[in-house]
Amino acid sequence: MSILYLFWAFVGQAILGIVITGLNRLGLAAIWLDYFPTVIVSILYFIGFMKLEKVNPQFAKGKPFAIAAAVLAVIQIFLPDQANVLPLPWWLTIVSLLVIIADLFIIYTVCKGIGLMAEAQNLPDFKKVSYQRWIIYVCNQILALAVLAISAFVSSTSTGSMVTLAGLLGVIYVVFGLLVYILMATFIWKAHQLLDIK
Repeated sequence: MSILYLFWAFVGQAILGIVITGLNRLGLAAIWLDYFPTVIVSILYFIGFMKLEKVNPQFAKGKPFAIAAAVLAVIQIFLPDQANVLPLPWWLTIVSLLVIIADLFIIYTVCKGIGLMAEAQNLPDFKKVSYQRWIIYVCNQILALAVLAISAFVSSTSTGSMVTLAGLLGVIYVVFGLLVYILMATFIWKAHQLLDIK
């Protein structure tokens, strides 16, 4: 079913992200591999949106953002290897911000499209779930923006409260982000089971 492309996009992003981050920490992978999951996931979103737009035109609105996210990820792959340097270079901060914005529009399309299908099929409770998932995802991205903002100003040689705050926010973002990915993946899986998608 076409909605499963969206499900595999979420699951793939979480699993690939964890594996590649682990490999990076062990020194077994290059930093540029961090951006590779975004390319794969964006392609899955694009295919899912392309197939689902026949069911609801809302999904067509996500296609440009899926393309943008993939292109931005490819740009990040070819940028100089400074992703682990603090403070982040201004150009890397801007590209990262654009990726976050594109990602927000992709997830808005997913939640809004599923919500509209739920409404059309007289499933008001599931429509509410789609709105709740969108709000939770926005909170996750706000946290990502906070981490990005601090990373843009904190030097790798800095000490004190800003470094502690950056570290604390980073840990919260990882834990909360994992929870959000689980909630979104189960939400899309439930949509696959509940909604009648021809």
